[in-house]
Amino acid sequence: MGDLLFSVVNLSRFITVNPEEALRKTIARFIARFQYIEEELARRGSTPGQVTLAEMDALWAEAKRRETSGDREQRTDGSGQRTDRPQP
Repeated sequence: MGDLLFSVVNLSRFITVNPEEALRKTIARFIARFQYIEEELARRGSTPGQVTLAEMDALWAEAKRRETSGDREQRTDGSGQRTDRPQP
């Protein structure tokens, strides 16, 4: 696994992508999407442990759609921390 990660980091140098920045952005998106799932389930009176994987997958897809459709004011600040809130 370490060799694979090292190779991907090395590849990023050749395609001019900062690997640390790319990883931080990916982690921030993951956190934002999972928080959306938790918030939506709480709004419905449920928790991740009470729903099926299929239901969570559907909410994950919904979070991705919202992210790409611009339903979020701001996704992250410079540190990768989520600062967005759903627009009414």
